[in-house]
Parts: sequence; C-alpha cells; structure tokens
Amino acid sequence: GVGPQYDIDIYFWTGLPANEIFTVLWSNGVSTIIPANGNSTSLQDVPSGTYSAIATGASGCTFNIDPIDLPGAYLANPADQSICPGGATQLDLQIIGPAATISWSPSDGLSCTDCPTPIASPTETTFYQAVVDQGFACLEYVNVLVEVLDDCVWPGDTDTNKVVNHFDLLNIGLGFGQTGPSRPNASTNWEAQFAFDWTTSTPNSATNYKHADTDGNGLINADDTLAINLNWGLTHNLQGPPSEKTQLPIVQNLGALPFYVAPDTLIEGESASLGIILGESDSPANEVYGLAFSLTYDPSIVVPGSARVSLDNSWLGELNDDLISIQQNQVASGRIDIGITRTDGQPISGFGEIARLEIVIEDNIFLNNADPEKGLGVMEVVFGIENALLINHLEQEIGVNIYETVAFILDLSDGLKEIDAQNWTLHPNPSHQDWTLQAKSNTEAILVQVYQADGRLVWE
Repeated sequence: GVGPQYDIDIYFWTGLPANEIFTVLWSNGVSTIIPANGNSTSLQDVPSGTYSAIATGASGCTFNIDPIDLPGAYLANPADQSICPGGATQLDLQIIGPAATISWSPSDGLSCTDCPTPIASPTETTFYQAVVDQGFACLEYVNVLVEVLDDCVWPGDTDTNKVVNHFDLLNIGLGFGQTGPSRPNASTNWEAQFAFDWTTSTPNSATNYKHADTDGNGLINADDTLAINLNWGLTHNLQGPPSEKTQLPIVQNLGALPFYVAPDTLIEGESASLGIILGESDSPANEVYGLAFSLTYDPSIVVPGSARVSLDNSWLGELNDDLISIQQNQVASGRIDIGITRTDGQPISGFGEIARLEIVIEDNIFLNNADPEKGLGVMEVVFGIENALLINHLEQEIGVNIYETVAFILDLSDGLKEIDAQNWTLHPNPSHQDWTLQAKSNTEAILVQVYQADGRLVWE
C-alpha cells in the first residue's frame, strides 16, 4: 500500500551489556543484529502494521519482543486511475489502526470529502489527496491521480465530432475490414466507453479506427452501422460543442463537379423516381470513395413516409457487395440524410446517376396550391442537395457544385393530356448546350417548353 513509513528502534536496559551477538528475526522476515556488548537494534523504513520479533543469542539464549502496532492508512488500489468523460471511479482508502479523521481535497467531483471511499467523477484530470489524522503526532497523506481520458468511444460517433449522423458512415467505409483490440464491456449505449487504441487510423484526419468499431467486437464491418442508426442525432458536449462534419483538404476545385437531382415531370397522386446525378460526361468524378449529403423536398406534396433513396444501378458500386449505405427521412422537415461509401478500399470514377429519389405525390394538392402563372394544372416544386461531403480513398474532399432542381407537377384531371413518352426521344437531358427532341412516329403537334434547373423558361 501507500502510506507512512516507520523506523522501529529497540533499546535494552540490563545490568551488564551482553557479550554475545544476538540475531533479531522480525515478523516481516527481516533480520537485524544486536552487536556484542550492545543494547539496541533498529528495523528501518517499514510501512504501517503490527510487528513482533524473537532475538536469539550465539549461545542459544532467546527472548521475545512484544507486538508493536504502527498505525497508518493506505489505498487498496494505489495506481493512478482513468475514467471516460462522464464516468466515475471509487477511491478505496482503507484504514489500519485507530479510527481516523479523513479530509479529501479538492472537493470537485467527489461524493464526499470526509469518508474513506468517495466516488470520484471529475470533469478534468485531477490529483486528489487525503489527509488522515489518527490522533498521533503526525498526519498521514495519501495521493491518487484520476485521469479523464479524451479519446473514449461514443458508439456511432466514428468521426469524434460529438454527434451521430450520416457522415459517420464514411469512416466505416474507410476502415472496412480493419481489426484491432475489442472494447471491454462494449455496448451500443450512448455513453463514453473506454477502448484500447488500435494501431490504425483514418488516412487524413488520423481518427483512431477504434471509433469506427462501434459495436466493439474488434472488426469494422456493416454491423457497425447499427449504432449509427440507434444513436442517430444524439450529441454530447462533455469536451466542447459538437460539429456537423469533419473539415478535410480539398483535392478537386470546389464547384468543379456537378451534383444535383435530375428534373422531371411529376403527376399528382402517382409515384415518381428522380435521378440523383454526380458528375457529367464533360465533368466526371474521379476516385470517389464515399459521400454524405442531405436531400431536401417539399413535405406538403409528398406522401409522409414515402420518400427514400434507392441505390439500384448506381455507378458508385453494388449495394451490399462493395457498397453500404444509411439514410434517415426527416419527414416533418422534408429532408433525407444519406451516407454512401465503398467498402473495398478501391475508389471509383464515373458520372451520371448514383441513386434515385423515390416519392409518392399527394392527391388533391391542386385544390390550394395551383400556380396561377402556369395554369391550374401545373405546379413548381423544388428539390435540393445540402451540406455534401464527397471523399476519395485517402480521406480527401472532392469539391462539388450543387444547385437546386425545379420540377413540375401536372394535374391530369383538368383536361391536360400527357404525351406518350414512348413516341419521343430527348437527348441529352439535362444539357448544357444542344439537345434533340425527335418523334418516333406520326404524332399530333405539341407545345414544347425548355426550362433551366432553377425553373426559368428559356425556350418555347
């Protein structure tokens, strides 16, 4: 234990000094000597406890030294202790000898300051000291350091920005297949959990991969997305305020890569599928590995709960093969938060459709929402992309150019006739310059209007 150290000095008063050497065997196993013609011996630097001894002379004569009590205090676990933010540990001070008065300091984070076993829950690393007074001439001091760790795991917060959301999928993709020590007493509960550091980290932000192992089993795989879904939106501010996403260096000029929802014509009361486009033929995306973004829509025209993002036929990869994804539909606010990442460590290049927005248009929306400038049977709706983070396999950001898309909802009940799309071809769509509209067979005359993605009419 840790506590006071003592010297035991024994003196003998006899009529005549002994003329032989005595060996004193103490109860702790240590031997001391009473020299010939001497009358004292000393047991030095021993901790508190009870000590007795037997002295044996060279002639075989023996005598006993009665038990001597040395009072004191010590910590049962004197080693420095570590806790995660918000955690606690017990300081176990055990008293040997008479009853004592105890005073712990500082008092911050202690459940009591005059008890032997306070619960310590400091918010920062703290050096605690206990002063023990057993009524003797001197006080005894016991010290312990409680370290508050700054790199504990919060299950689901893989990028350690103190909030769980779709951006946390990216580190799972970067570390997919990595292994390391499992987390003691692991759970997916939203609480700080101690974890041993892994030898590997994300390539740019240097975030230890123990954070991407959200279930704590020592392997990063698709199962680690569960904690993100369970703890989605949860935050903590035990060591500073949360931030939404990690800031990374940009390797491709911001605005160089088109990223938008492809415009289309929607029909009241019917299902719709809109392509989500990343890159075009003249501005392809190079070495993409993962992305996270929010897709916005007007909740007043979409059947609640019908909006979702589908990754069928994505050029980013094949879902559940070399691609994983998570998404949350914030129905009331009209926003889908989505994360997509590859899992094989290999980036991919391409352009065009990476996903589709699937929605169902509400019935009877024209009763109160008709656009008088476009007629009783036409209404504009806006789809947008916000807060996007696109990365390569080196965890470097690829800049994107995001713009809103304006689509049109038709009400066929007002007598408008929808053209048969099978009789027409339109390419390319969307286009930055020229496009061609061609009839496949004889057909009646139609009105053609060309709109920009922001809804402005540019040709009729």
